[in-house]
Amino acid sequence: MGLGGFGARFVVHFSDMTMRLWCRAFRLGPFAIVIAAAVAVLCGFGTRAAAQDSGAADGDGLGEVPVAVRDEVEMRVVRVGPGGRTRAGDWGGVLIEFRDSALDAREVFIRLTGHDRDGDPPTYDQLVATSPTGPTGVWVYGVMPYASVSGRIAISAHEAIGVDGDGHLGTGFEVGRVLGRAWVNTSALVEPELGLVGVVGSRDLGLRQYGVTIESGWASLPLGHEATVVSSGLTIEDIPDRWHGLASYSTLVWTRRGTEMREQPLTGERAAAVMEWVRRGGHLVVALPPVGQEWLVPDRHPLSPVMPRMVIERREGVDLEMYRGLLTLDRGAELPGASVVHVMAPAPGAARAEAMPVLNGPDGGCVVMRRAVGTGMVSVLGIDPGAGGLVSSGTLDAEALWHRVLGKRQSLDTFEEVKSRDRDLSSSIQQRAAADYDADFESEIDRTGDSTTGVLLSLVVFGLYWLLAGPIGFVILSKTGRRAFAWVGFVGAAGAFTALAWVGASALRPTKVEGKHLAFVTEVSGTGTQHAEAWMSVLIPSYGRATISVGGSGRGDDLLSPWTPPPPTGTGGGFPDNRSYGISSRRPTEMTPPVRSTIKQLAVDWAGEPRWGSIGVAGEPGQIEDAGLVLADPDNAVVEGDLIHDLPGALTDVLVVVVAGQRVIPSGSIGALWMPSRVFMDKPGLDEWLPGQRLDLKAVTGSGARTSLERSGLTWLRDAGTIGEGRGLGADGVLQQVDPRRRFTAMAFFDMFERPDFLQIRNAGRTAPLATRRVGHGLDLSAWLTQPCVIVIGHLVQDDAGPCPVPASVDGEALLSRGRTVVRWVYPLEPSPPAYVDGPGPGDG
Repeated sequence: MGLGGFGARFVVHFSDMTMRLWCRAFRLGPFAIVIAAAVAVLCGFGTRAAAQDSGAADGDGLGEVPVAVRDEVEMRVVRVGPGGRTRAGDWGGVLIEFRDSALDAREVFIRLTGHDRDGDPPTYDQLVATSPTGPTGVWVYGVMPYASVSGRIAISAHEAIGVDGDGHLGTGFEVGRVLGRAWVNTSALVEPELGLVGVVGSRDLGLRQYGVTIESGWASLPLGHEATVVSSGLTIEDIPDRWHGLASYSTLVWTRRGTEMREQPLTGERAAAVMEWVRRGGHLVVALPPVGQEWLVPDRHPLSPVMPRMVIERREGVDLEMYRGLLTLDRGAELPGASVVHVMAPAPGAARAEAMPVLNGPDGGCVVMRRAVGTGMVSVLGIDPGAGGLVSSGTLDAEALWHRVLGKRQSLDTFEEVKSRDRDLSSSIQQRAAADYDADFESEIDRTGDSTTGVLLSLVVFGLYWLLAGPIGFVILSKTGRRAFAWVGFVGAAGAFTALAWVGASALRPTKVEGKHLAFVTEVSGTGTQHAEAWMSVLIPSYGRATISVGGSGRGDDLLSPWTPPPPTGTGGGFPDNRSYGISSRRPTEMTPPVRSTIKQLAVDWAGEPRWGSIGVAGEPGQIEDAGLVLADPDNAVVEGDLIHDLPGALTDVLVVVVAGQRVIPSGSIGALWMPSRVFMDKPGLDEWLPGQRLDLKAVTGSGARTSLERSGLTWLRDAGTIGEGRGLGADGVLQQVDPRRRFTAMAFFDMFERPDFLQIRNAGRTAPLATRRVGHGLDLSAWLTQPCVIVIGHLVQDDAGPCPVPASVDGEALLSRGRTVVRWVYPLEPSPPAYVDGPGPGDG
């Protein structure tokens, strides 16, 4: 055979080897799948068929099943999330009701089949017992896929087969045949760009004003940014029995009266779910009922452990006119003259974080009390927002009350109200361009740059081989008169370059497990809890399966799941030999996915005692009592005290935020750009804040280098609303091109972004930005801007693999990781509720 024949064979062999190198270096995309399919055609379909048979045996619920088997367990989807509301891309719960036709009770697996961008479907499984006497209801949890990725979610019931040993997910059972199934249409999920607030009770208390939207490509507030879906009318049955069923919700407002609680009590599992959700950053708001208040009674209310430590005085016949500025912006509105108001005070011995007055009445009596729980909070309202028809008459303004409780600042005018007042403005707000603040998450953890050397090696080796075994070799043999030895030269070249390729591939092949992360670690001083949300790419240089786990505290409340970025980046890709893998629906702290010496992208939610390092207040040498921070000059936001940290590296891009308190409460209207907080932003005069180094806050906040106006957070928050990553046509014309780390910092104050200047932007021929987030809803700290506090945000970048900010492990070995960690630390200062003034508000700012 001549040179051409041997060359063709080697090209096929070398191309196959090169494809394997590329598969190891990169996550397979659509183009790579086509290449792999072509190789499968040449090599036969035996492996593919075996993989498909294996997947069917795993019972992924995707194949055709005889009708008789399918109907053995009848299944019905009762609701998807509390009140039928949960967000795409987040953890959520589906309440299933099923009826087993078997005569005796038995164990079955309820399975929710999710989405993994690798093509390996995760199955979120839960073992339950059926009842022969009637239907059984159960919540099953999983990550809700995006509608553009998957049109529906499969929920199936499977036979549980008892086995010797641990069995599937340590249950002692294996998954058997499909007994029944149901489907969830993903188009019914809440869009990932929207916020979510739940209301337990029959009244929405004016919160629906946050759901006023205008459709301008994406739903948004007409004069603001992100709109909020308010799921009201929730009952106890809507509360999931695991906290991740509430993960989509930023706030849960509870308005149920004591009599309703006795008729439908809150069970222990549901109460534990709510408390864990708060500990991980949720905001529970309780509106005390006029009668039957039992929230502080441990024997009567299961949520009493997270309530503020306070004493309550119940007052009857109170004229709400004295609270006008807290309830309405209309100076002429009529307010109820005889209502019940609960006035609260910290209980003796309560720590500062356990009882913090947020809002007082004109007489100094506290009507909004707060407690910090983990990284979340519980706020209690002593005024009933639904009293005397405040909501039904339209008197209650969310901007007057709820902005000051929840930490928001956007105008809630409807489009019709804007149009009736200013047609020019109403015309300009109808064109918006989405500006994402979490679009950089995937690129931050992407490891494709790690493969550059391997790709260059394969290209260079193949190029040299082609030249030497092809035209150059032919020319040399021709000129030396040795064309008869072409086959010898080709065999030698093929052998040499094959050896060179395999030696190079072996030398460059990764040999150890390593992660790359983007993590947000949050801690509120005095609560003893650190909360981390992390997105990770984990390189596992082996084939088969690997067990990945997070946590280790034994609580089972941490979350671990495969991560699919928002569309369009998360819509394609996948391996041709897809195989399913199980994750516990109730305690998803471990999974064992198939691995192919490639990268697995994960999302992790962890909470526990600080283990990775923390920020704290530094005392003086020999000081016995605990050191603290003091707001020495509220008007200029000067804070006295030193900070120190023991994190595993230096903090950079440090931002010190001082909230001096809320602005005064007027009895009239407020400005269009008004915000309830007095916020000051400072950057320490150092490039790096090293571990063990003291940071003097008085030198930072009271240096005099900038005036109070220059330090005001109003300018910072105005600019923060214009730095998103453009999505859609026209977006680049209005956005600042900034480093992604600025967006990572800005996400902490998303609800406080200033609205765009619509008229100026339109007159400049550009499109107004709409600040959006699809992944990072849980990263907002805006609620802390409603009370005096210090917030420190810094970035810790690990260039080399080291301790991971979350306690993750692979096959029992602690995961070492490199990447960026955004550290956020909150210190509550001495409470200082705002005063009341007669007349209009302080204007814009």
